[in-house]
Amino acid sequence: MKKGLSGFIVRLKLDGDVILIVKRIVCDVLADKKTQFSQGQQEWRALAGQPGFAGQVGGWLDGDADKAVILGCWQDVGSYDRFMSEVHDSVFDVNGQKGTYSSGHVDRWQMVLPMPGERGSLSESIEDAGLIRIAHCRVKPSRFDHFIEVQQSIWNPGMASSGGMLAGAFNRHLEDETQFLVCTLWRSEADHRHYCSVNFPDLHRRAEVGQDCDDVFGMIVHIENAWDVAP
Repeated sequence: MKKGLSGFIVRLKLDGDVILIVKRIVCDVLADKKTQFSQGQQEWRALAGQPGFAGQVGGWLDGDADKAVILGCWQDVGSYDRFMSEVHDSVFDVNGQKGTYSSGHVDRWQMVLPMPGERGSLSESIEDAGLIRIAHCRVKPSRFDHFIEVQQSIWNPGMASSGGMLAGAFNRHLEDETQFLVCTLWRSEADHRHYCSVNFPDLHRRAEVGQDCDDVFGMIVHIENAWDVAP
């Protein structure tokens, strides 16, 4: 097993030979090591220019300032595997993050639907985003088709029309098909707050979330722009 924040891969055929890999990393950072962790996170700029790399963004969880959440995307399985086997450990060995967090967890997902907004993709949104919104949904097996359909017909257009939603991705867990993850990048906290008060209530009602899901919980992540790694 790789050491550090190695994670796992998720594969999804999109157009032709394009394969998308999505991972979410959550770390419980030691309170007295936050500065060191943050400085080390900036060293992952080594990802830039790696073949198949599609961007990375992260920050601190709202309500738990010691929890870091990082989202990364790749578009080629071979390139991801090569990075993990040839480059990852050399970066981790020198970036100073070892010993800065008490636990690290990686979720494995595949993208089911892209969610264009003011930008066409997550990759195009990283440098302008100030906030990440993540909704983690556990869906009833009998409601899978409906849940996916309303994501495409109700949530995607509804969120895209809300000012400040840059782009997102609608994802399904690789190992547990009942779990879905909706990740969106927002220009600012104010834009997301406006969406929650003006747009969200009607979208939530129309989507019949309570009938589709056994459980829904969310994360708001305040982005540390110094951690951004554009493709």
